[in-house]
Amino acid sequence: FFYPAIDLKTVQNQLKDADEIKPNRFTVIYAGSLGYSYDIPTILKAAEILEKNFKNEIRFVIAGDGPQRKLIEDYQLLHSNLEYLGRIPKEQLIVQYKNAQLGLTQHIKGATQSVTYKLFDLLSCGIPVLNSLESEMKDIIINNKVGKHNDPGDAERLSQNIEFYFKNEEELLKSRKKAIEFTKDTGDSTKVYKDLLQFISDKAVQR
Repeated sequence: FFYPAIDLKTVQNQLKDADEIKPNRFTVIYAGSLGYSYDIPTILKAAEILEKNFKNEIRFVIAGDGPQRKLIEDYQLLHSNLEYLGRIPKEQLIVQYKNAQLGLTQHIKGATQSVTYKLFDLLSCGIPVLNSLESEMKDIIINNKVGKHNDPGDAERLSQNIEFYFKNEEELLKSRKKAIEFTKDTGDSTKVYKDLLQFISDKAVQR
């Protein structure tokens, strides 16, 4: 099997050219669909918990569009630790990734995705992933120490995982480094597609 891959060299070059926002705050990003299979309510509950405990020291950024957009807009009216960007082009998203410390892949219980494109989208930028998918992605993240897992709907655990990295810069740096290393080995399209072509070629010879 081969994972959904990303062009690591291109991503790293894009990051070098991207602007630094430097908001002086620890930034957690969610970028993607706001459809109902994505657990936006849990992200917002975690943001509310962290706002109570850390004021605006921890900042959330959400990019994307979909039917749960109003939940985010309503939250933003009452809280100051979240910025909603709507749907943005890739070059603007790279800027947000460059300035983020953690990335979110939060799905509702029973979601059927296994390993999503978002995994290497984030890891290729050196962003550890906070995941709730109960699938192979959970094992990948835990076993390779490139992020943390929380059960679907568990905002308390999600907030604790964010707090862990916020308070432990050394652990954050380790996970960021491992994210790049793991992408090079398993999620870089240059290597993955080469291995895939070799696999197909070997199977053709066996026939």
